[in-house]
Amino acid sequence: MLLIGLVFYSFVERERKISAYGVLFYDLGKKCVDECSSEKRLELLKKAVFHNPFLSKAHFLIGDIYSNQNNDEEAIKYYLKTVENDRFHFLANLRLGQYYFDNGDDRNALKYSFLGRSSSPQHPEINFLIGNIYEFVGDYRAAITYFSESYREKKTDYLLFKIGKTYHILELEEDARRKLLDLDEMGSEDFANKLREFIKNN
Repeated sequence: MLLIGLVFYSFVERERKISAYGVLFYDLGKKCVDECSSEKRLELLKKAVFHNPFLSKAHFLIGDIYSNQNNDEEAIKYYLKTVENDRFHFLANLRLGQYYFDNGDDRNALKYSFLGRSSSPQHPEINFLIGNIYEFVGDYRAAITYFSESYREKKTDYLLFKIGKTYHILELEEDARRKLLDLDEMGSEDFANKLREFIKNN
């Protein structure tokens, strides 16, 4: 029994040290943003996930480095690794949702957007993305819900335009005109004129 206990303790201690190496390399890779090249940061962060494959924040940073290099294939691989280890990681899910939306995969776009929204339901960017996906698939009532949620947290003239445009598509003309008045009151002449043109021609 003593021998089994010693073997088990030795295994646990070894795993603890390996995990600690992962955190050490992650910290080095995270801190050397200004001093290190992208290649050096990738080297450090990949050592981090080698020693600790469950270190989701390291996977995420690797994904961001590849994204900044316009290497979508590698970026998506590491964002997926991130959510594999941290299902509701907000930024990784946002990145995945946007990627799949940009590539016409509305099913996966919604899947990852809603996973991201689970951890931050009021975040304007995630609600705006979900609104855009629903607009893309023609579910305008759902789109207006999420555009409105986004506008509640981040009031922009572009969102007002999108909301007014969607109301018009839904033939809710009084609501559309109300958004047009809101744009006028905001002093957004450009988007107010765009909405007037859209209402007039559609």
